[in-house]
Amino acid sequence: IDGVWFYPKDPNNPEHQKAAETARMSTFGLIAHVLSTGQYPEEFLEAVARNNKKEKIRLDRVKQFTEDEQELIKDSFDFIVFNYYSSVKVRPMTDEEFEAEPNRKKRDRGYFMDVHSTTQTEVFEGFLNCLKWINEKMNNPKIFIGENGFPEEDGIDESEKK
Repeated sequence: IDGVWFYPKDPNNPEHQKAAETARMSTFGLIAHVLSTGQYPEEFLEAVARNNKKEKIRLDRVKQFTEDEQELIKDSFDFIVFNYYSSVKVRPMTDEEFEAEPNRKKRDRGYFMDVHSTTQTEVFEGFLNCLKWINEKMNNPKIFIGENGFPEEDGIDESEKK
């Protein structure tokens, strides 16, 4: 599972907190939740349904798993391999941003990422937050760290900071 920790841009704003959880459930949580429950996360389904309504789409774009498929998928893993590199701050997408966004996947998510908004400390804390979140959502699975690191800007060697 590739993970990024999503912080609410304004931690005191409930809408920003909801955007952060939706971001988690629409990315690495999508895989984690399906593997641990056999179902798609509610946050993901609600975001797609909301956008279907906004765009007047009548087609069901997310095929639900049958009961047999749910039983087959649920807890069908021995361990999780986790890759982590960064954290970002998110906030809800405004109606104007939604209308201007050409990418349906980004519109479905319904949040705006401020990619260059986190500090090194937040990136490192985000790594721990991801592990805690996975433990909580997936009932304490065995986790192997496959990849981790800290992103650098092109042309800047920050190895001393790492």
